[in-house]
Amino acid sequence: KGLNVVTLSITMMVSSVLNIEPLYVAQSTLPYVTSVITDSSLYPVVGVVAQAIYGLMMLIAPTSVLLMGTLCFLEIPYTRWIKHIWKLFLELLVVLLVIFLILSLI
Repeated sequence: KGLNVVTLSITMMVSSVLNIEPLYVAQSTLPYVTSVITDSSLYPVVGVVAQAIYGLMMLIAPTSVLLMGTLCFLEIPYTRWIKHIWKLFLELLVVLLVIFLILSLI
């Protein structure tokens, strides 16, 4: 149908780290993604993937203002945070990819 949720997720991950605001992420990636998809009924799936991956990346991205501000306030080094959160990040990523694959097949 033209939608590959794995490549879309990778694209959204890279774009989420490089762009700070979710609006910029959407403006830079979604026009290209929607031009590839031939079935317009998959647009809601693309929206869910974009929002979920952006939110997941804000758990570890050093460009997340909320994350860096909270870590600074609590005096937690960023490297310690990454060592602590990487397992949860991978688990959530696997769960999201399974959900995305199920959504794209429905």
